[in-house]
This record gives sequence, structure tokens and C-alpha cells, in this order.
Amino acid sequence: MKQYGGMSAVTVGVLVRKMVELEQQGAAKFFGEPELDINDLMRVVDGRGVVNILSLADVQDKPRLYSTFLMWLLGKFYYRMPEAGDPEKPKLVFFFDEAHQLFSDASSALVEHIEQVARLIRSKGIGVFFITQTPKDVDEDVLAQLGNRVQHAIRAFTPKDAKNLKATASTFPISEHVDVAKSLTTLGIGEALVTALDPKGVPTAVAQVQVLAPCSWMSSIDDAQYQRVIAASSLSAKYSTPINRESAHEMLQAKLAKNAAAESDEFGWQQEADDFDWRAGGGKKRSGPARRKTTLGTSGTRRGRSTTERVIESAARGVANEMGHQAVKALKRGILGMLKF
Repeated sequence: MKQYGGMSAVTVGVLVRKMVELEQQGAAKFFGEPELDINDLMRVVDGRGVVNILSLADVQDKPRLYSTFLMWLLGKFYYRMPEAGDPEKPKLVFFFDEAHQLFSDASSALVEHIEQVARLIRSKGIGVFFITQTPKDVDEDVLAQLGNRVQHAIRAFTPKDAKNLKATASTFPISEHVDVAKSLTTLGIGEALVTALDPKGVPTAVAQVQVLAPCSWMSSIDDAQYQRVIAASSLSAKYSTPINRESAHEMLQAKLAKNAAAESDEFGWQQEADDFDWRAGGGKKRSGPARRKTTLGTSGTRRGRSTTERVIESAARGVANEMGHQAVKALKRGILGMLKF
């Protein structure tokens, strides 16, 4: 309450529904440990950078979970990396595939946060590329922050496709040498239209290029080979063994149990029972709760009064007070009776 203020029942209900939706899509796995260390994505081996591939194929059909993970990953770099200005070479470059899932049914607050991260994360030395079919899949405010463009072929088979093609072509800088709208429909495999920002931050003219394919196997690998690659990784030992630390849930449960025990022993009956067992055992001190501190009277040192003694004394005072009131009432009646005569 001190940190967040009061929350209405409606707000709490909305939060619970969103958390249940994420839990149903398997978000509980992302709360396990060890947590992903962002420094592992910026490793350098023999003076060369490392290409990291985060396999999220099993969550791409769960847009809520996928977008939540992407924003968590971006937020990690945005809030934890120091300012780097405009470095000559970026520390890390992100390529987010299926980026349209990041904006699918996104609230205005989420889109605003994505725009802020995309605009300011460059000052951290981090580059971001959103990979999707057409620029219309990316929010306009976010798209305005992306100066580098690599556009592969777009086919227009329906009126809607033709409309998307025209919208895509209009987002490229005007070129005297390339008809963007026509080139987008005639590009072949490995060809793309490219525009980037020059050293002064001005978009360069659109150019049709041939993308050099990487010298690797472009087909998918089987599970056995996939597991061999993972086992050979230097990070396998760090992330393959789950860690079960004391969770926040366990800490809260311990506090609740402690408070419940304190409330159930409000009158100190458990302490009194311990004192009784101690005295009944011939004065041998039992291991358990600390004994009460003794109090000093006028005659010297004596032990503190037990709960039972305090209760008896309180009852005795009550009886004495009641008897005193009855005596005063009887005396008044006697005096008044004598005055009548």
C-alpha cells in the first residue's frame, strides 16, 4: 500500500485475469531459475562476437506470452545497460522474428513503452530489428524510429495485398533509380530493397541488392543433433541445472504462519505451558522460548508474574471493587433510613 497506493477490486480482478491468461500459456516456466543473464548474449570468443539464437518456436503460437518475453528481454537491456552514446560498433543487435505478435492486440500503454525502448535503446549501444511480413504489422510510432530497412519481395494477389504493397512502398525514401512498388513484386529469392542511415542520420537512396547467404546448413536439424549442440555449448552447465532457491511465495507463507501462531497465542498460554513444564521438571531449564526477564521489587529480586497470576489478580481486584460498591450502597441506605426518623 505504501508503494503502490490503494487498488480497487476491479483493478485487482483485471490483473488476476491477465496473470491467469499468461499462466495458461505456460508463463510459469519463465519464473524458474537460473534466469537469463544478458551478459551471456554479449560474449566474445577469440576476439569475435557470438550469434545467439533463442529458440521460441513453442511459444510463437501464444502471442501474449511471446510479446511479454520480448518486452522483458528488451527491458533488461534498456534499464540495466549503461549509456554508451553513439558507439562506432554496437554491443548487441537484436533481430525479433514474428514481430507482429508483439503488437497484436497490444494496449496503447504497451505500444508507448515499446516506442520508448526502440527510440532510446540505441544510446545503450543496442540495435533492434523487427522482422515481419509487411511494415503495416508494426505500429506507426515504432516504425518511425526504425531508419534501417531491408525489404524482401511482397506478392499482391488480392486487393488487400495491393493496398498493403502501396502502403509499404510509400514508407521508403523516394528514389530516382528504383521503382519501389514495381521492384517489391519482382524481387527473387535472396534479393531485397535496402535503405540505411548515413553517418549524418539521413536515409540513403533505395538500392536493390543480393543478400549473401550464410555458409551454413539452411535446413532444420533433428532433435539428436540439436541436443549435441546444446551439450557442447559453454553455457550448458549454467542453464541446464534448475535452481530451487527460497521463493517470495515461500517467504510470505512463512511470515503468515508466524503471524498466525502469534495471534493464536495472544494471551501467552504457550509460554505459560513452557514455564509450567520447566518448574515441574525440577527447575531444569528447557530449550525453547526465552524466559521472561525478572523484575526488581523493594525487597530484592523476584521472578516475573505469570499469565495465570495476572489473570487471578485482575479477577480479585474486580471482586474487591464490586464488594466495595455494595458496601457503600448499604451504608448510604442505612444513613438515609436513619434521617427519615
